[in-house]
Amino acid sequence: MARIFRYAGLAVAVLMLLGFADWLSRQLVASQLALSADHDRLTWQQGLPRWQWDLQKPEQLIAKRVFGPALAGADPGGLRLTAQTSAPYQLGLRLTGPIDLGHWPRLHLDYRSDQVLLLAVIAAGGHRAACNSPFWSLPPGHDMKLALDQVPWHTDDGRSCRPGRADILRLVLKSAPGRVWQLRRAALWPTGRPGTSVLATAEIAPTINLPDGRRAARQVLDQAAQRYPHAAAPIVTLASATPAGGLLQWRDAIRAHWPGAIVVPQAADASLAAFRLPLAWWVLGGYALALLVLLRYPLPSRQGALEALACMAGPLWLIVGMHFGRPDPGASAAAAALGLISAARMGWSSTPLRQGETATRLAHWLRPLALLPIALLLARSGHTPLTWPGVGHGLVYLAWALLQQALMLRVVLPRMQRSLPAGLALLATAGLFMLLHAPNGELMQACLLAELYWAWCYQRDRHLLPIAVGHAAAALLLQAGMGPQSLVRSLEVSARFMQ
Repeated sequence: MARIFRYAGLAVAVLMLLGFADWLSRQLVASQLALSADHDRLTWQQGLPRWQWDLQKPEQLIAKRVFGPALAGADPGGLRLTAQTSAPYQLGLRLTGPIDLGHWPRLHLDYRSDQVLLLAVIAAGGHRAACNSPFWSLPPGHDMKLALDQVPWHTDDGRSCRPGRADILRLVLKSAPGRVWQLRRAALWPTGRPGTSVLATAEIAPTINLPDGRRAARQVLDQAAQRYPHAAAPIVTLASATPAGGLLQWRDAIRAHWPGAIVVPQAADASLAAFRLPLAWWVLGGYALALLVLLRYPLPSRQGALEALACMAGPLWLIVGMHFGRPDPGASAAAAALGLISAARMGWSSTPLRQGETATRLAHWLRPLALLPIALLLARSGHTPLTWPGVGHGLVYLAWALLQQALMLRVVLPRMQRSLPAGLALLATAGLFMLLHAPNGELMQACLLAELYWAWCYQRDRHLLPIAVGHAAAALLLQAGMGPQSLVRSLEVSARFMQ
C-alpha cells in the first residue's frame, strides 16, 4: 500500500511539473511579446519607421558582401561603397521577418555622396515573382525619400506587379567607377500616421481581438483583412489560454497578413521580460566565489543536491533569464560557463568512469531507444515530410547530447540521490533538465518525461552512451519533422525560441 501511495504521489508531482512548464513558458513568451508590442506601439505613435537598417560594415548585409562589381568597406560614418565598373550591383538588406511595402512604402535613405547615384529596389515574397522598381536618380547630398507606391513595378519578364508583402529586399545601385560613397541608413515609413480624425486612425491601426479556438480565430483574421485593407499597424490581441508555441504560431500567421501588426497576448505583462538582474556583475562575482568554495570544501554527502543546484544556477540564469540568443549576454553567459566548468570538475573528481561504463548487452541499447516511436509520432504531428539533417549535423548533435546527459546523469543525478529519496531524485533531475529548455513549453514537457525515463535507465544500467544515442536520435527525429503545425514548434530555447 505504501508503494502505491508513493507512486501516486510521484505521478501527481509529474503532472504538477507538466502544468508548471506550460505556465512558465506562456508567462515568458507572453511577456516577451508584450514587451515587443510596447516597443512597436511606441514606434507607431511617435511616427518612427518600423523597419530600419543601420549600416556600417559589410557583415550587416545578406551574405556579408555586395553582389556585383563593387567593393564594400566598414566605416563609422556608413557602409563605404566603391563601384569597380559602371554595371549595377546589389545590397541585400537583412530581414528578421516579412516587411509590408504596401502599407509602408516610403523608403528613406541616409547617405553621403558627392556624385549622382542611380538606385532601384527589388522585392520578393512567398511564391510570387520578384518585383523590380525603376531607377531613381539620387542627387549629391545626404538624404532622400522615395515613394515606392508611386512608381510602376515590373517582373523580370516585364509584367506589371506590386511588391506588397516581401521576404527579400535588395537595393540595386549604379555609380561612376572608382567613386566612393557611404550608405548610413535605410528605413521604411508608412503612408499615414495616426491622423487627426478618429476614422483615419481606426482604418490604419484597428484593434482586432482573436477568440480562443483555431477555426474561429482564423475566420476573424480573414474578415479583418478584408474589412481593413489599409491597416498599416493593426493591434491584434491573442486569447489568454493560448500556449507558448501557439502564441508564436499566431504571431507568425498574423504577420503573414500584416507584417506591421502589433501582436500582444491578453493580460500579458511586459515587466517580466523587461526585468534585468541588478548589479549583475557583482552577483556573478558572488556566484564564482561560491563555486570556488564548493570545489575547495565539498559539502557533506547528504547535501549533494545543493552542489547540483549551484552548478546548474549559471546555465539556468542564461536560459530561463532569456539571455541565450541575444547579443552581448554579459554576466549570464559567464555564469553559465562557470557553472559548466564547475560541474565538469565535480563530475570528473567524484564519479570516475567505471570499467563497465561501455554498454555491451543489447538491452542496454534498446531501453534508451524505447522513446523513438513517441518521437516519431510527435515528428509526424505536423503532417510534413521528414527532412533528415546531414551526417555532420547528426554527429555534432550526438556530442551535444552526450554532454547534456553527462551533466544530468553523472553530476546532477548522483548528488540528488544522496539528498533525496530515489523517486524524487529522478524527478528533480528531470525537472532541471526541463528548465534548461525554457521557454519552449511543449519541448519542456517532452524533456521532463524523456529525462525521467532516461534517468531511470541510467540508474538501472549505469551506461551513458546508449542514453546519449537515444537522446540524439529522438531530437533529430523531432527536428526532421518540424513544420508550422507541429506540436513541438522547434528545438530552440531561451530568446532563440522567440525568433
